[in-house]
Formats: sequence, C-alpha cells, structure tokens
Amino acid sequence: MPALTRLLHSYLDLLWHYDPAAASAAGVASADGALGRFDAESMRQHLAAFRAVAAAVEELEVEALEDEIDRTALLDAIRTTIARIEYERPHARDPGFWLEHLGQALAALVLREEAEAALAGAALERIKAIPAFLEAGRATLRHPPAPLTDRGLALLGPVGEVLVYAAARFGGVAPGGPEAVETATGSALGAMRRYGTALRDEMEPDPDPRAAALGEQRFERRLHHQHALREGAAELWRAAQRERESLDAQLAAEAADLAPGRDWRELAAELGREPAGDPLAALRDAVERAARGAEAAGIVPAIDAPLEVAALPAPVAALGRDPAYLAHAPGRAARLLIGAGLAERAALPVAVREGVPGRHLHEAFRAAAVSEIRRLLHAPAMSEGWALYAEQLADEAELWDSPGQRLLSLARRAEAVARLALGVGLHARGIAPSEGAALFSEWTGQDGSAAAAAVRRTLAHPGEGVAAEAGRRELVRLRRESGVGMERPGALREFHEAVLSRGGLAPGLVGWSMGLG
Repeated sequence: MPALTRLLHSYLDLLWHYDPAAASAAGVASADGALGRFDAESMRQHLAAFRAVAAAVEELEVEALEDEIDRTALLDAIRTTIARIEYERPHARDPGFWLEHLGQALAALVLREEAEAALAGAALERIKAIPAFLEAGRATLRHPPAPLTDRGLALLGPVGEVLVYAAARFGGVAPGGPEAVETATGSALGAMRRYGTALRDEMEPDPDPRAAALGEQRFERRLHHQHALREGAAELWRAAQRERESLDAQLAAEAADLAPGRDWRELAAELGREPAGDPLAALRDAVERAARGAEAAGIVPAIDAPLEVAALPAPVAALGRDPAYLAHAPGRAARLLIGAGLAERAALPVAVREGVPGRHLHEAFRAAAVSEIRRLLHAPAMSEGWALYAEQLADEAELWDSPGQRLLSLARRAEAVARLALGVGLHARGIAPSEGAALFSEWTGQDGSAAAAAVRRTLAHPGEGVAAEAGRRELVRLRRESGVGMERPGALREFHEAVLSRGGLAPGLVGWSMGLG
C-alpha cells in the first residue's frame, strides 16, 4: 500500500474514532454503539492525533503531479478538521453540536438497510450512552453565543423525536427486550430535558451578538482548505451580489410568464406548497425523466447505477435531511429518501439535483475514481457544487417539462446564493445575526423562522452554506476555461466526464489536475 494511502487510512481511522456518528453514516460498523467523546481532555487527544497525521502528510515526498494533488486534498481535509477542533471549538461553544451529533448517530442507524436485529444492540448502547454524553456536554460548554444556544434549544424537539423513533424501531429485537429499551429511552429523554434546562436557565451566554463569527482571516482559511477556493471573502461577496441580480431578473421574468403581477417569491412559495399526490411515485418518475433528458441531450456521460427512491422517516426529515441521498454500498443500490412534503412541481428539479445529471452521477464516478483519496474523500464544494450545477445544466438543456419547474429551480439557486452571502457576511464582514436573517428573507422570500434557522446553522457550520454556490462557480469557471458549451454537446460531455473522473476532489484541485487555471 503506498505511503499516501496508508496516511489516508490513518486519518479516516482517527476521524471515525472522533466522530462515530459519521462512521456509522459511512457504513463503518465498528463504532455503531458509541457516541463521540468531546470533553476537553478527549479533544486535546483528538487534536494531537490529527496534528501528527498532518505532519506525516506534510513531510511525505511525492513525485507525480496526481499524487501531489491527492496529497493536497488529504492535507486540506486534515487541516479543516484541525481548525474545527482548535479554533472553532464547537464542543465548548455550540450546544447544538452535542445534540446534532446525537441526532446523526441515531439517524445513521435508522437509515441503514440492515435488518433491525443486526443494529438493535448498537442502537441500545447508543441510547444508554446519552445521559453521560449530555452531562459531558453540560460540563464542557462555556459561554455559548446566544444564536448557538437558540440552535441547541431548537434541536431538542427533533432529536427527541428521532430518539423515540429509534427506540420503537429497534425495541422489539434489542437485547433485553422492549423493557430494556424503554428504560434506557426514559433515562435519555430525562437527560435531554436537563440539558435543555441548563441551556435556558444555567449557562451564561456570551453577550456579543457577533461572538459566533470566525472572522475574515479564519473564514478565508476555511474557504481555502475545505473548498480549495482561489477567491477570498470580498470576491465571493461581490459575486453573490451580481448573481443575485441576475437570478432576480430571471425569476421576475419567469413569474411574469406564469402569473403576471405576482412577485416571484410569493409565487415560488405557493408552488412549493402544492403537494404531490403520491410523492414517491412522482419522484421515481421524475428521476427517470431527468436521466432520459440528460442522455438525450448528450451533455453528460451515461452510467449503469440504479437509484432507488424511498420514504424518509418523518423524524429524520425534521432534522433537516430532506431529501437524503445515501450512496451505494457493496451489493446495494444508492437510495434517495424523501419526506411527505414534496411539491408536485419540485419533483423534477429535485431529481435533476439528486439523480442524473446531479449528485447520483457524481457519486457513481467518485466510487470508480483512480485513487482511494478521490474515492473516500469528498469535498463539499464538489458534491454540493455539482448538484447545483446540474440544475443549471438542466436549464441550459431545457429539460423542464411543465410550468413552474424552472421557477422553483431558479429559486433554489437563489437560496444557494443567499447562503453564500450569509456565510461571508456573518463570518467575514461583521454583519449581526439579525442583519443576516433580514438578508436571507429579502433574497429568498422565506419567512423569519426559516431565516433565523439559516443564520444559526451558518454560524454553527461556517463552510457549509458556501459550498454549493462556490462550487458551482468553480465548475462554471473550469468549463469556460475549457472552451466548451451547449453548442458542442459531445465536447461538453467529454469535459464533464473529465471533471467527474476526478472523484471527490474539490473543483479547484480538479482544475489543477486538468491543467486549467
């Protein structure tokens, strides 16, 4: 095994030890019964271990260009993890960090396809571990910023619902029977109530409304390491303003064609509330139509990789994971899970984004990439950026087949631009959370509660909201530099295949590998 691959496995072993919820979601079963250890001493140990691996990667000598690109991708991933622990310190500043980990740990087991009996023991162990886990959270948190405290309080209900759902799902076959699960669940729910009481009544919040922001320098480091972006915060802020103006004009024109005199925000909200009669059937049909349309247009390579559409449990959907794409595992097809609220006209845009030509196409190529680093790591700017770029492709190829679909897709892109602006504004430009919420509402038309939730999540996950639009912009830049467009579908397909064959590399590293930029 090459030295670089060994270091990749060392990093992943440490990552799965640090974050057992992520390990379960990735299909790594060895830590299925555990929760993470995020107390101060454990975090010091995690940090020292990640630093040691980073030093080994830095010292490794490689000769081939592609190996240097892979080493950069691995080092960027490790540095992002280190910065998260050392500087952002969510374990000490974000009450929602602990609840989010708990919710993800339980949801990962609920969404796995193994029989209940195979996972019930691990589920029971995780439920039993909740009281001690949340007590460690109460002891570790120090002066959390008010928006992050609000985020923790908002997560209590959804995480509690996932807990109750998991107990019902696995209780009949767990060791010790339903009584053991019921007892453990009662203790866990009591611990969650005590945690909520501590957040409301006992923890003194940081009075600075901007306390959760990273600051421009650290935010730009995250942009560089997590997303391999060349642009800094100032350039991204200006780009978001320009893209907003362009999308606003397109959305206004689309709304004028559909319903003259109506504001596009109002119309998009109305169309988004019209539910599909049978959401699963609507999405299955849309997934097939999207793939056929992309194949007929000849702009992306074909794949032989089935995508199953299934229902997403309501408690998991409430955690904000609707829809949920689960990559294929050995012997199993990839799955696209949706909740009950899919709008009729949103089915095709969702299928484009999550199926072919979107995320599913990228994931199929990632699974076949030439190196383990490109197969096992996946930069958010690539995975989220490609999904958003796929909707742009569908628009250019005129794949929409009924009124309203284009408007909903453009509204989704406008939301991605707003999230980019929100991330830059909150973390690098000093805007207050209230200003961020007002910006998000103005740019998307979403109500105050949705805007407040977007602000809280952006503060808790500094690089997350940037990924989709920043990644799409990088992909558009690479395409422009390659000199191909819709007028040459064969050349465009070859360009897309070259990009996709680089697997999980960030678009900036893809461009390096392709000799662009």
